[in-house]
Amino acid sequence: MTLRHLWLALAMGLTACSGGGGGGDKDTDTNTDNGGGGDDDDDTTPPPSGETGGSTTGTYAGPFTPVAILVIGQMFYDSASGNLVTATQGGNSLDSRLIILLGDQTWSDVLTGQSSGTYGDANVCALQLPLTSAAPASWALGNPDIFLGVDYTGGVDAAETDCGDATHPLDNFGPLPGATTDQFIDAMVNQAGPWGMGIGNPSSLFDGQTTGNGADLADVYVGGYVPSPFLTPTADPDHPDVTELNHYNVEPISMDPNTFEVDNTTDIPVDQVFDGTTLATGAYILSDFFIFGI
Repeated sequence: MTLRHLWLALAMGLTACSGGGGGGDKDTDTNTDNGGGGDDDDDTTPPPSGETGGSTTGTYAGPFTPVAILVIGQMFYDSASGNLVTATQGGNSLDSRLIILLGDQTWSDVLTGQSSGTYGDANVCALQLPLTSAAPASWALGNPDIFLGVDYTGGVDAAETDCGDATHPLDNFGPLPGATTDQFIDAMVNQAGPWGMGIGNPSSLFDGQTTGNGADLADVYVGGYVPSPFLTPTADPDHPDVTELNHYNVEPISMDPNTFEVDNTTDIPVDQVFDGTTLATGAYILSDFFIFGI
């Protein structure tokens, strides 16, 4: 697959987290509107987990032609119980999930900085895969670079999507043109998977990179992992360790260990994320370094 480099952690503040690099308002609500800048209600039906309300203002203005895919995710982990938990932020309930975004050219151009415009609901759809089990995934066990990795175990039944609805018909979906929603879910879950989310040491993509605040990337973010071989970056001789597993970054955000309220102003210090045995209680927000062309 072709790809375009995407430094979400540095500039875009997309969807699961805005205001990177410590401080600011970290938005953990899976908002996909208007370039990801800010916290507003999504125009999706039903609204993503973590949002209340939402609307049906998105309209079908022409053929939806997805040209790119981006993976993001969120994990809310309680170290005391060793479980994924339902967190809260500002009165909203938040659950762990992996989110695969499919967008058209407008969406892709905004995210990669090719356009200074905005995008809306009609430009992107999402496949959401709830993560419900903290049982260590087989792909994570034995890998010293992964602190914790979990599988998506919900199959086609638990998957949620607006891809294939009236606003996002899949007539022009390159890998499976004319797919129904059910066919799309089956292909993404059973053929493009397995899916899951992991947290661990950063890849060499972090080397020499800084956040928008000037901090070293590795001082703010840890590494992220997704096992799907469907999204494998082109081999890069400068980054030989970057594979389908670890071209992601994760922002560790503080979460109250008793109430599971996410503290949207405070990151977990990187050196406190993992003590060699246990992942710290927290909200872990995953973004990708790459956007993939379909």
